[in-house]
Amino acid sequence: MTALRQFSLRLLTAGLGMLAMLNASATIYKWVDAQGKINYSDQPQSQDAVAVDIRVSQPARPANTDSKDNQTPALGKPAEQPQQAVPQKNESPKLSHKEKRARCADAKQRLQAIT
Repeated sequence: MTALRQFSLRLLTAGLGMLAMLNASATIYKWVDAQGKINYSDQPQSQDAVAVDIRVSQPARPANTDSKDNQTPALGKPAEQPQQAVPQKNESPKLSHKEKRARCADAKQRLQAIT
């Protein structure tokens, strides 16, 4: 097969694929039934059904930062290194057993003072 013929077949196939995607849209109808429930269908099921315009876009591609050379594929820049976890305000520091006992005793005394 000649190169021109191969190119023509590929171009025709790509064009037909794009044409099929354009015709893939369908009309969706929305209506509220007697119980007040909202329904959707590809066919109108009642007189008050309204055609709904639904637009579908391409989903976003996830960033791939697991490349071998640590480069982001789209930008060609080094991927950012993950940040170290920052301790939250409610996290208690690591305490020795002796320190824990002292704090517990202090808390018990304070509790007795207010009760």
